[in-house]
Amino acid sequence: MACWPTSYGPQKLLAEKLVPPMLVHANRHFLRGLPRHRRHPPPTRPLAQYAVDLVRQGDGRWYVLADHTEVPAGIGYALEIRRVLARSLPEAFRSIPVRHLRPFIDRWHDSLAAMAPTDVANPNMAVLTPGSLSPRPISSMSTSRARSGYRWSKAAIWSPATGEVSIKTLAGLRPVHMLLRRLDSSFADPLELRADSALGVTGLVETTRLGKIALANALGSGLAETPALMPFLEQLSQHMLNQKLELPSLDVWWLGEPTAYAFAMAQLGSMIVRPVSRPGPRADHCRHARSGGTQGAGAAHRQPARPVRRAVSCRALAQPQVGRQGRGLEPATMVLRCFVVSDGYGYRVLPGGPGARARG
Repeated sequence: MACWPTSYGPQKLLAEKLVPPMLVHANRHFLRGLPRHRRHPPPTRPLAQYAVDLVRQGDGRWYVLADHTEVPAGIGYALEIRRVLARSLPEAFRSIPVRHLRPFIDRWHDSLAAMAPTDVANPNMAVLTPGSLSPRPISSMSTSRARSGYRWSKAAIWSPATGEVSIKTLAGLRPVHMLLRRLDSSFADPLELRADSALGVTGLVETTRLGKIALANALGSGLAETPALMPFLEQLSQHMLNQKLELPSLDVWWLGEPTAYAFAMAQLGSMIVRPVSRPGPRADHCRHARSGGTQGAGAAHRQPARPVRRAVSCRALAQPQVGRQGRGLEPATMVLRCFVVSDGYGYRVLPGGPGARARG
């Protein structure tokens, strides 16, 4: 959550050398156009939604495996799985105290509505998706229909005269004051971000600068999910919050540091070496980590990683393999994705999740 003040604010953490500038300015998730010409204060909740992949090792301890701050996916799947189970196993649901998800969805809806401009009495909300190109259409549709106040949209219109974003409905153009973004930041605005994007809304960045629309999550928030920032989180927590992390991160070594580079190269046979940030939109971090390789889950990628040249080490990181196969019966490694959404001045955790996967 230090993403916004670190990168899009005064950048004091960079000036104090608490975060290496290489991990920010050379990061594909860093949007250089956002800090310039901001006429309104930064969003109070850059992360209105957040997902974390937790891993339980064979010794029973829990660690943070990955953060998801750009477009946290999975809440829609959790809703659909709950509906299917409630219909297929009604006796089991009546016999055990299953926690309902509706209160969580209602509070999430209210918190998103509270993020809209304060001069709007009844804000209109929509879910912005890539449409048929979305890798998770079920999740997006389930999220939008969970509350009737959402509109599911893959196209919106920006009016230069009013600076507002609207969507087309049967009753005509409908202004939008809150967008639940299911689209990567770089594709959100072809005018100021990726010029080849046909998925976003032209002028969306300018509309956010004017304070006429709120986004969840804020543009550029994907920088906070960079795995190479994990080694610095403990120090940042002490500096900014004066407290330790509640859960430690899985050991990660950014190879841009000489000591970390030397250690990782000495332990290369048991390490995963991969890029500092995800190589492309929505690459699955958990799949890479569990497979023990850098590209996928095939047997060829479970071979020991190759040495990294010192000249390009600043663009790579290393971490231990997760869920390595052993011989015989032994405790398994489990990966679980949890979801958190803003709720007033705090955050609320989704009861349960879309499921867990064991590896062992």
